[in-house]
Amino acid sequence: MTIPALTSFPAYGNPPKLKYTFLGDGSTSLGTITYVGDYLARSNITGTDSYGNGNTQLATILNSTIAHNLEPIYDVQTNPGTGTGTPTDWTSQWNMYFRPSTFPGGIGNELVLNQLTRVNTEWSTLITRPQGGHKITRNQDANPCNTLYFETMMRVPSNLADILDGYVGTFAWMEPIAFKTAASSSNQDGRFSLQIGLKTGETGFRARWQFDTGATPVTVFWTSDSYEGSIVPGKEYLIKIWIDRPAAGSLDIVNGVSQVTMTRLDTNEYIVVADQHGLQFWGASGKPISRIYRTCYTGGFPATGNIEISFSNLKIWDKRPHILIP
Repeated sequence: MTIPALTSFPAYGNPPKLKYTFLGDGSTSLGTITYVGDYLARSNITGTDSYGNGNTQLATILNSTIAHNLEPIYDVQTNPGTGTGTPTDWTSQWNMYFRPSTFPGGIGNELVLNQLTRVNTEWSTLITRPQGGHKITRNQDANPCNTLYFETMMRVPSNLADILDGYVGTFAWMEPIAFKTAASSSNQDGRFSLQIGLKTGETGFRARWQFDTGATPVTVFWTSDSYEGSIVPGKEYLIKIWIDRPAAGSLDIVNGVSQVTMTRLDTNEYIVVADQHGLQFWGASGKPISRIYRTCYTGGFPATGNIEISFSNLKIWDKRPHILIP
């Protein structure tokens, strides 16, 4: 029997392509402290990583004319909401920096988010819960951005139990990753968020993938949880997120897909967080995803110590490169 040459087989057409990376190395530089509205923040991250990716490549993959990496922080002020903060307030409350990646299989630098203190602790309702971290923003709400495949590594805070202690409710949460619609919170109508937390009455942590309005008061459309004990404080995970929304603004509840998996890097345990089909994937106004966050966002704060969470190896593909969940 004659075996055809490999060249006789048809080529796989239009394969998935890695379109963007954020490795925190190369000429990548964190911005300077500045004001954004009434809040202190760092200006846009500049430069390109060792793969040559920066804001130009980011804009292309997000179907936008401009897309920025920003290291934002909110409520870093002596009197929150009054615009009276100073850079001293920033450095006393937050330390954000790059260091060589210590993740298994990590490349380049990891981004460390370290919240040192908080004006009001233990799930206080007196101020907006501070958020700090890596924010990606696109400027084209009119352009569709319906399909995203996103990967990142994350190290869970080792003191997660202390951070979440004192929550009154059914799920004490920390939100390290979020995809929000519209270019600002005032216009958003939807939010996909990955949370790690603890259900009332349980002792083991789990991950939650949630779609809600993202606006106060929040209306939750649906949630999906991993099993109790799947999240272990201090451990590193590879997170893979695939969002494939139906036509823009559609209330189609048949064709949308949202899948999230986490692989614990020291054991290679493969954890399914969500495999959502046939549900609502759009808010009432049909806004596209325009902001992506890797953050240190939680209403809790430890009684002693601080909060540290790290991220590494951010990758965005133009389509799903492999099957997450058969």
